[in-house]
Amino acid sequence: MRAFAWFFGVLVAAGLATALIAYPVYELTSQVASWPFHRVASRVAMLAAAGGLIWLCRHLGVGSKRALGYGLPGAGS
Repeated sequence: MRAFAWFFGVLVAAGLATALIAYPVYELTSQVASWPFHRVASRVAMLAAAGGLIWLCRHLGVGSKRALGYGLPGAGS
């Protein structure tokens, strides 16, 4: 349950970071290209979430697929 709380917290933090920096990033990119705001904001959200989840995996010591639960014997095996 503690790992889920960390995961949820990272996603909430990524959402807050997105809310804070999406518009300034949009303003900077609007001088280069005319992308809609929702595209810029979604890219910022994906980067924030990916960075947070990478940090979380390193913090929790998840370094392989086996640590995530993949590669374990199945329920029918």
